Amino acid sequence: QALYSDYENNTIEGHCYDIKIEHVVCDDNRRQGMSIEGAIGVYVSDSQFLNTGVTESTAPSAGIDIEPWYATEIVSNVVISRCEFRNNKGGNLIAPFTRDQWNGGKCRHFMISDNVFDDCILRFNRCRDLIIRNNVIGESDGRLEFNQYQGVSILSNTINGSVAVYSEGDSYGGNMSDNQIRG
Repeated sequence: QALYSDYENNTIEGHCYDIKIEHVVCDDNRRQGMSIEGAIGVYVSDSQFLNTGVTESTAPSAGIDIEPWYATEIVSNVVISRCEFRNNKGGNLIAPFTRDQWNGGKCRHFMISDNVFDDCILRFNRCRDLIIRNNVIGESDGRLEFNQYQGVSILSNTINGSVAVYSEGDSYGGNMSDNQIRG
């Protein structure tokens, strides 16, 4: 998360940069396995996000929640690769961006590749420049969902379940190809 003075002064000087999270197991957490609230350049790989919110829960109880708190916060250049997501009560990977964050264009450039997601949801709201590639999404009833998008590519995934695309105003630049969808 960025420094509070960034919110007050509308600057990015206190944002985190170039973060690497590798070979971490986040198991049986209450609120999130991990939250990304304000950062530029986040690389998460070879990790597991398991059982979030199962024993004790506080919403949203996601494996990873990309959740900037203020419209001035930037979350960009995020790569999540070669991770496993299982049994997370509030979803495996969620990014519930607000309309203000969408209008400000400060949440963008996401690469989600080579991960395994169980049947919990994978959801991006109001996203820009998102690539979802080479993932296994769902075991039998997975769900990939996104709405209000610009530049979303869903490429070469195996999806055992469903895909929901909601095209709110200003949505364009979608590419969905070479996926196997069963369900």
